[in-house]
Amino acid sequence: MLYLTKIYEIYVIMNETKNKIAIISHSLAFGGAERFAGVLSFILDDLGYEVHNIIINDKVDYEYCGKLYKLGKICNDNYGFIIKKVAKAYLLNAYLKNNNIQIIIDNRSRNSIVRELI
Repeated sequence: MLYLTKIYEIYVIMNETKNKIAIISHSLAFGGAERFAGVLSFILDDLGYEVHNIIINDKVDYEYCGKLYKLGKICNDNYGFIIKKVAKAYLLNAYLKNNNIQIIIDNRSRNSIVRELI
């Protein structure tokens, strides 16, 4: 009987805590993929997830649900191209760790292998 009680306690704890999902997108403006990211944030919120929208650029025209983290606003334009990419990668990694993100949905498009690596 003790074993079943323990399983029930674990079940209750798992259902009390919200799973955290990050949706990474270029922006929340100008395109279908970006609009999809905004709509997806509402769907996931309705399903009970804690949604974090992470955008690479600062543009927001579409509605979204959850928290918004703008990487473009944090990285200064005075830095060079490579330094900005490295800084954004570092900040993204730190944000994901600090907020204990469990699931990542990367909604960015990649047209070539070079963009995939960068």
